Amino acid sequence: MPEPSELSEAAIDKALKATAPDVEIRLYDAKVPGLLLWRRPNGKARWYLFKRVAGKMKRAPVGEINSYDDVPLAMARKLAEQDKGKIAGGIDPVQEKRAKREAAKGGKYPMQDLLDHVVGRMETKGRAPRHTAERKRIGDALIAAGVRDLSDPLARNKAEKWINSQECGDLTKHRYGMHVRALGRAALKRYEDLHRDPFRSLEVGSATIPAPAMFTLDELIRLTSDEAMTGWWGRLFSFLLYTGCRMREGMWARWSRIDLDSATFGVLPPSAEQREAGEAVKRNKGRTVTLQPELVEILRTWPHDHGDFLFPDACRTIGGDTTHEFRAALLRMTIPLKKRHIHTLRHAHCALAVACGVKDMELRLSVGHGGPAMTAHYANAAMLWRGKLKDWKGVFRLRDRAEIERLAPEVAAERKQREVAG
Repeated sequence: MPEPSELSEAAIDKALKATAPDVEIRLYDAKVPGLLLWRRPNGKARWYLFKRVAGKMKRAPVGEINSYDDVPLAMARKLAEQDKGKIAGGIDPVQEKRAKREAAKGGKYPMQDLLDHVVGRMETKGRAPRHTAERKRIGDALIAAGVRDLSDPLARNKAEKWINSQECGDLTKHRYGMHVRALGRAALKRYEDLHRDPFRSLEVGSATIPAPAMFTLDELIRLTSDEAMTGWWGRLFSFLLYTGCRMREGMWARWSRIDLDSATFGVLPPSAEQREAGEAVKRNKGRTVTLQPELVEILRTWPHDHGDFLFPDACRTIGGDTTHEFRAALLRMTIPLKKRHIHTLRHAHCALAVACGVKDMELRLSVGHGGPAMTAHYANAAMLWRGKLKDWKGVFRLRDRAEIERLAPEVAAERKQREVAG
């Protein structure tokens, strides 16, 4: 170890400039024994205090920011003397500073640290920006509501109270709850010594997920009729109903990913350029969609007028246009809007599939459900139709004349009148 000398600002600057950046340098101060200015190879010069405690040498950084650029010599000596006094009194300066940093961040398991980690991973994995932004917004709101330390036994109660205080519907509260539960699962992976999920048994909204808005069978028959598919928007909505695809998955459907002979449609994760254009697949998880026989026959009649895309550029729009066209399509088919929206077509597909006997695993793989719980969610809605559709044996028959007359006699009568008039 070099002999300590009483340091000065000039001597320090001279020594640092005279030594190449990739060479380690240590300058010991004789005025404050144990005080060291240490510059590692290609690093910054930083202040440290070495002190022997109970026969062991301890090293502690001097000050919260211990770089020489921020802490001049006089200040370093003063801080080092303070730390020596703490050590003599049985206080570990390192542990004290660590506790202060943890308190500033939010505790031993800071929610802010977890949120930054989760959002960063979601962005790296290419998750939908809107989904990522919502999770960050909810995390920020929880921090503002007092959820700062994930080891806090009241973290779950605070999160629950915040979600239930929001002026929104039960479905939205359940979605918020799913975001919070995802943060809890991520916390267990990030902090290996966190002994329990901070948001375990989170209860938000009603006791069970409310049944989604649904169409009646006669309304579904109208939505898949020739009249409904006179325009490209109507064809898109019928495609979403028959496949159970999400809106953006259907908008960007390509002929090259459809095999009519094997009745399959490949939903593939978009590239960075495709994602920038608006294409999206939830969680970037591709899957193979099973095409219903009626849809296969319909697709065989559709023209290939838009390159590789099934639908024209006008259908690949995000925002109010799609909602406007969906409402207009319902109006044309004399279907009341109520609380229905485009995603209701996916709900209807799942309920129809359960009601007519599509096998659970086949349905999950086709629509991309992560587990049986979500598929089972549609069982109650399917119960209304199961008796009527027991003979369908897993095949949609929304355009079958005999089924239309049996399930929707009013629709059948309207069609006969049009045929006679035509």
